[in-house]
Amino acid sequence: MQQDEIKVSQLVMAIWRGKIFIISFVIASLLISIIYSYLVAPPIYEATTLVTINQVKNEEQQPKDMSALVAQMESDHTIQKLKNQLEYTSTVKRLKNSVNVKLEKENLIVIKAKNDKSKIAVQIADFIAHELAANIDISDRLDLIVDYRKKIISIENELQSLQKEYDQANSQLAKIPEKITVKKALSEDPYLQSILQEEMNQSGKIVGTITFDSEEVNPVFVNLKNKANEQLVNISKLQAEKSNYEMRIKENQEAIEKLQNSPYEQNVIHRINGVQAVVITPALEPTEPIGPNKTLNIVIALILSILVSVFMVVVRYMWERSLIYDSPIKVSPDA
Repeated sequence: MQQDEIKVSQLVMAIWRGKIFIISFVIASLLISIIYSYLVAPPIYEATTLVTINQVKNEEQQPKDMSALVAQMESDHTIQKLKNQLEYTSTVKRLKNSVNVKLEKENLIVIKAKNDKSKIAVQIADFIAHELAANIDISDRLDLIVDYRKKIISIENELQSLQKEYDQANSQLAKIPEKITVKKALSEDPYLQSILQEEMNQSGKIVGTITFDSEEVNPVFVNLKNKANEQLVNISKLQAEKSNYEMRIKENQEAIEKLQNSPYEQNVIHRINGVQAVVITPALEPTEPIGPNKTLNIVIALILSILVSVFMVVVRYMWERSLIYDSPIKVSPDA
């Protein structure tokens, strides 16, 4: 049993005897890493685009959570649209891994794109910014359309009630006379009373109470007519308001369709014709690559090559040792 045990000193000696192999392996690994990092691996450029949203705060449009829209920019659908419009040959997965969209603040979104060609990195970042601005505008307009439709339903209910009252008033007006005949005493009419008094003074006669029939406007008819006219004015106002909302819905639907079908435009600086002001700061073409990290690659190659070469030396020592102890003639493995 004691012969099967391996001492640390034996392992150290085995590693020391294999130092030439270890050094050779490490040097070869470093050379491969240097050649790959400096000559083979393509440079990686990163372009950054900023999107700022000036969110409005009013009754019609409330500030919304941007996290869902940000996540949508990294979806397969958006990346596929990017691939189709810009006619890239890369796979959707590779393009998706090269895009990073982050919500830095409530109204600031940072879009970063990586590629081995600086111009393509700029195109990717700007395209995602264009899509984000369009989606923000579409989302806002859809919210407005929903709000307008709710208001139209409320107006239609109110119109139905007013129309019913208006029809009832007209029905009552058809049954009520516009003028009525009223029996009055002469004393109730100051003008006729003055004439009669003058006649009495001239003739010296005394006349008794005199009555006469007077045709007057029916106050009930007037009240109903005024009420019907007021309802008609309110109906006209509500119909105009309804038409206005329907026109707004149509305008927003046309704007949404245009946004969904609009092609990507390069060098877009401002996009302020939407519900909210969205400012796009286009990416500048990077001049210095961010990768590959040559120093890191060399350090990793150094560490891994040392570990692998030492492991190989130890395994070889263990294998040789097992062969010696299994042979009929026992020979010390350290001989």
